[in-house]
Amino acid sequence: MYRRSKFNEILLEIRETMSAESEFDVAKFVEPMLAKDTEANSVGAEEASELTSKAD
Repeated sequence: MYRRSKFNEILLEIRETMSAESEFDVAKFVEPMLAKDTEANSVGAEEASELTSKAD
């Protein structure tokens, strides 16, 4: 196989880092939403409306 240039090696490292960070950011963004859904499913309708009003 051919040898990569230093530029391509650095570019690949940057792309891998950015990819990992974006996946982490998306997971952190979705986590509170999933927690709200789980919490809303485990309580009654009245309590769910209280939870949504507290979130706003």
